[in-house]
Amino acid sequence: MRPSNRQKFQADKRETIYSGIHNPKRAVFTKFSAQQESAAVETIRQEASRDKRREYLLLILCILAIAVFFYIFFR
Repeated sequence: MRPSNRQKFQADKRETIYSGIHNPKRAVFTKFSAQQESAAVETIRQEASRDKRREYLLLILCILAIAVFFYIFFR
């Protein structure tokens, strides 16, 4: 019987649905020292802070440009 035609929510019988498929290998993650982790976290925080400052500067410039536009054309 096809998997889509079987009854749902039968946790014990799910293994037989795909019995011909082998479980794929799990991902292996690299282990880092605490010093490397803290350095990476600090770098990410610095980049996020820099990006936030850039976004605020761009927002201020856009608001100023819109204000100048309204001042020039709607006096």
